[in-house]
Amino acid sequence: METQGSFLVEVVLRVRDLDATVDFYRRVLGFDFQPDDHNGAAPLHYDACGGAWQPEGTQLFTLWPAGDRPETTGMHIGFGVPNVDEVWARASEAEASLVSAPADDPYVPRNAVFKDPAGNEVEIYERAGW
Repeated sequence: METQGSFLVEVVLRVRDLDATVDFYRRVLGFDFQPDDHNGAAPLHYDACGGAWQPEGTQLFTLWPAGDRPETTGMHIGFGVPNVDEVWARASEAEASLVSAPADDPYVPRNAVFKDPAGNEVEIYERAGW
């Protein structure tokens, strides 16, 4: 998404159970998280990166320990996936809270919704040809 030169670069979720949440997103959506602690200057957290800083831009999906800050809950985030039904099956196997089963919609691609271990809604959209 780009608006007058601005675009979304990072989404950060602060979670109580970092290991369970990292495992969930790895198993269900296949994210390749890398541990980071900014050379000891920050708590251990995990980044999944896509793209490059230049020229097209990067995208970061970061899972951060909540610590003494509030956990990120009640968010609704969406991801494009090659096959909604396959990801839905993995979410079910991972014991996600299933919200809306895969369905075709006249306004958006085939989609479904489930919740991550922290209670955030994750919507997946099928993108043919990915």
